[in-house]
Amino acid sequence: MGASWASGINLYAALLMLGIGGATGTLDLPAGLETLENPLVIMAAGVM
Repeated sequence: MGASWASGINLYAALLMLGIGGATGTLDLPAGLETLENPLVIMAAGVM
């Protein structure tokens, strides 16, 4: 149970970093991942 909780934290952290990187122009995200640049998605990943 602890491992699944920790892997969930890592998933949200990865989405947060990709979203911030895409929104600031540091990363060029592929067409399918441009949704991560949305400020609402970044805030939701940050909260989680």
